[in-house]
Amino acid sequence: MTKSRFSSISILLAFLDIGIINLSYHLCYLIIFGPQSPFTYWNAYFKVLPFVCIGILLSFYIFDLYTVAITRSLLKVLCSLFAAMIINTALIMSYVYIIENSVLPDSVALTATVLEFFLFSISRTIIQLLFREVYKSKRLLFIEKNTSFETRRLIKKFANHKGFSICENANRHELQSVLDEVDVIAINPGIEDKMKVIDLCVKKGKEVLLVPDLIEILLYSAEAQCVDDTLLLSIKPLGLDIRQRFAKRVFDIIISSLMLLVASPIMITLRILIPILSPGPAIFSQERLGEKSLSFKVMKFRSMVDNAEQKTGPVLAVEKDPRITRFGAFLRATRLDELPQLINVIKGDMSIVGPRPERQFFVDQYRESIPYYSYRMAVKPGITGLAQVKGKYTTTPEDKLRFDIMYIRNYSLGLDFSILFQTVRVVFQRERAVGLNAETNTGVKNLVS
Repeated sequence: MTKSRFSSISILLAFLDIGIINLSYHLCYLIIFGPQSPFTYWNAYFKVLPFVCIGILLSFYIFDLYTVAITRSLLKVLCSLFAAMIINTALIMSYVYIIENSVLPDSVALTATVLEFFLFSISRTIIQLLFREVYKSKRLLFIEKNTSFETRRLIKKFANHKGFSICENANRHELQSVLDEVDVIAINPGIEDKMKVIDLCVKKGKEVLLVPDLIEILLYSAEAQCVDDTLLLSIKPLGLDIRQRFAKRVFDIIISSLMLLVASPIMITLRILIPILSPGPAIFSQERLGEKSLSFKVMKFRSMVDNAEQKTGPVLAVEKDPRITRFGAFLRATRLDELPQLINVIKGDMSIVGPRPERQFFVDQYRESIPYYSYRMAVKPGITGLAQVKGKYTTTPEDKLRFDIMYIRNYSLGLDFSILFQTVRVVFQRERAVGLNAETNTGVKNLVS
């Protein structure tokens, strides 16, 4: 076990956080007013308390602070905590002075926030250290087929994963002799006799990790049926039924309208700034393929120099891409360049959540090299998606496809809300906003060549 989410630990953390909120305000009143705090201020506190608790719980959920994992560094946990507290403080101050018109003093609100951050930091640090003490890194054996780019990439990912320590690599014929010395077996995609390897590991009580192929993803949520005394699994076509399509469209219209209303001042400002900072239009439009491979014009705020592909033709963005302007790098890092796509959502070309739309040039190449790539076009493309919150810009098209198919197969409004909340957290993670690095870009070129 390397991670705990929506478990008893998460529930205990939520109750602990509520206790810390109350303790912080009580300490704050004691520090500022002494034992005899004015009743008026206590009355204001009790009015604000429900909103404070809801705000903290929601912001902590968005920033994944109810997931305890040994794979996360303590620094990242504290940075997420700091970002969540900044946003929550802004919301509380807005509520207090705009909506509630409370008499809660600034000194109380700000002092309580500092105390909360201090106590939250202590609690999360202790819990993170205890979790690492209880759940040690698992000894991992990697069963490989060859030394291809895919194999090297997977080994590197496991080597960088704090939840595992790689003992050694082996082929399937050596498995029996080393199985007792490890905790987890990771199987390289495409290995022969995969079921025999899994059967042996299960009999030995070992956990198996494998990169799923399409049929395994489709079976993940297959419906069990019986015909007489025979068990069957029903694999339904990818896509949404009419009720899901209606619910998703209503969700898209409501969320995109609200976001356009809130973001309109930012969009107007960017519309003015971009042409000033970089010659050319503010809005960049490009042909992309959407649902059922139908083409449409996707809109973005321009983050590259004008006519960036005039000499090179279609090229994927890379890390430190010279075509990206300095202001464009900021737009990409904060995802502000995607805001015009809210208009695409209103028009019905896109959804808020879904697979990212790609250009015809890349789709044609991916279809030739990646089996089942067209399956991701069973739904409308999205501004954000499961591949965007779980992966990075450096994630390969094959891995993104697995996330996209998993999303389509398991679609629900709850999943859309969850991805939307997680997108807020991803905006604050700079490493997810860079382009392809040199190694990954070479691998992608190999995939599509």
